[in-house]
Amino acid sequence: MRKFNIVAALAFSATALATPAAAQQAIDFGDDSSDWANDGECDDPRFEGDGMAEILLSEDVRSDASDCSALHAAGKITYIGMENSVPSANTARNTVAVTLRWADDTTVDFGDDSSEWANDGECDDPRFTGTGMAGVLLEEDTRRDATDCRTLYAAGSIRLRGAAGSTSTGGLDFGDDSSEWANDGECDDPRFTGTGMADVLLEEDARRDATDCRALYEAGSIRISAGGSTGSSIDFGDNSSEWAKDGECDDPRFTGTGMAETLLAEDSMHDASDCRTLFNSGSIRLID
Repeated sequence: MRKFNIVAALAFSATALATPAAAQQAIDFGDDSSDWANDGECDDPRFEGDGMAEILLSEDVRSDASDCSALHAAGKITYIGMENSVPSANTARNTVAVTLRWADDTTVDFGDDSSEWANDGECDDPRFTGTGMAGVLLEEDTRRDATDCRTLYAAGSIRLRGAAGSTSTGGLDFGDDSSEWANDGECDDPRFTGTGMADVLLEEDARRDATDCRALYEAGSIRISAGGSTGSSIDFGDNSSEWAKDGECDDPRFTGTGMAETLLAEDSMHDASDCRTLFNSGSIRLID
C-alpha cells in the first residue's frame, strides 16, 4: 500500500507540474488595455487567488494580460472561467454595480435577430467590443443580433463598451445631474425606456439625470424610447433633400452636434430620416 501511494504521488506530481504550462497555453489572456494593467495584480475576473485585485470589473476581461499571465504562471491565481466569475464594483472605479454572473444576461438588452447579419457567429451590435465582433459595424444593427451577441458575451469573447473611449452612446446628450432624482440608481429621463428606468417619469427631468442614465445606458439596462418625448410630435417632413440620408441633419430648424455644417432654408422638413434619428439620440434639438 505504501509503495502504491508513492507511485501515485509521483504520477500526480508529474501531472501537476505539466498542468500549468498546458493551461497557460490554452488561456486567452488578451491584452493590456485595462486602466489597471501592469500594476502587479490580476484584474481579469475570470481568475481567482492571492494575486487578484480586490475590485473586479467586467470591462477588464482579457485586458490585463501581463499581470494575469505572470501570476498564473507563478501559481498565485487560477483560471475559473466565465461561468464562475462574479465581478464586483466600486464607485471609485465604476459607476455601475456589477452583481450578476457573467453567464447571466438579464441586465443586458440584446434585442432581437432582425439584422441581416444575425446568426452568423459574429456579433454585429456596435455597443460591444472584443474578439467575437464582426469586422464592419453599423448603428442600424444595434440590438438586432441577439443570439450571436448573447452567446459571445456569455463566452467572454465580447463585452459592452465602457465609458472610456466608448462609441456606444452615439453622441447622445445625457445632459446634467440637476434633477431632484439624480444619482439614485434609476434613470429619470423620459427619453429612455427599459428595466433601469424610474417608475414615475416627468418631462422636466429630460437631460437632467446624466450620471444614472449614462451608466444604465452603457450597461444595456435602458435604451432610447421610440416615441414619447423623443420627437413623436415633431413633423420631420420627408427625405426629398439632396443631402438626405447622409448621417447628418440638414434641416435648419435644428441645432446640435449632429447637424451638417452648411444649412439651407430649402432643406427645412426635407431630411426626415437623419433628423429624426439624431433627435431621438439627443444629438440635435429644435431651435427654440
